[in-house]
Amino acid sequence: PPARYPYADVVVPIEVKLHHHQCAFEFNDCSQHFTRDHTDGGLEALEQLCKHLSIIFGRQHRNHILSLYIYRDSARMLYVDRDVCVVSAPFCYTTDPDSESDHTSLERHVLHRYLWRLAQMNNKQLGYDPTVTSATNDDFQAMFRFAVSSPGLTPYVREQLCHALCVDVTSPMATGHPMPTTD
Repeated sequence: PPARYPYADVVVPIEVKLHHHQCAFEFNDCSQHFTRDHTDGGLEALEQLCKHLSIIFGRQHRNHILSLYIYRDSARMLYVDRDVCVVSAPFCYTTDPDSESDHTSLERHVLHRYLWRLAQMNNKQLGYDPTVTSATNDDFQAMFRFAVSSPGLTPYVREQLCHALCVDVTSPMATGHPMPTTD
């Protein structure tokens, strides 16, 4: 079965591909195409990437997402907001003992610098919306009581409210406490 991701907890999504035919972006010959949406495997990979990013936007209050796309020893950095996606040129991030080129040496450190800078960023720099305030437990309890006991709600609206609260009211274990979901 496919893995389930805790999208509500993802800070920097990293997509890793082992085979070029499964990549959303071109890594071998970038002169012809930037994305691989002209191929079956490439289009599927691009759709998968877009799905993952859209789910993160749907589960978190984010203004933008920083991401990595890795194929073997090459990577691309992505900046995605609700309007645009900026993708870097591919770069090699591994050590090649046979290469004495300064260019390769500089490229090799790009991934390290990127990850180090990510670790130094605050929530706003990571893309979290600074205008959002967390609900209090009292807010959650009031919404839960409304979701499960309001007579004017249709079953669909009740289900959506409970889903937003991460509560499965069909479960015999249902309580007024948030439970993490993975979808």
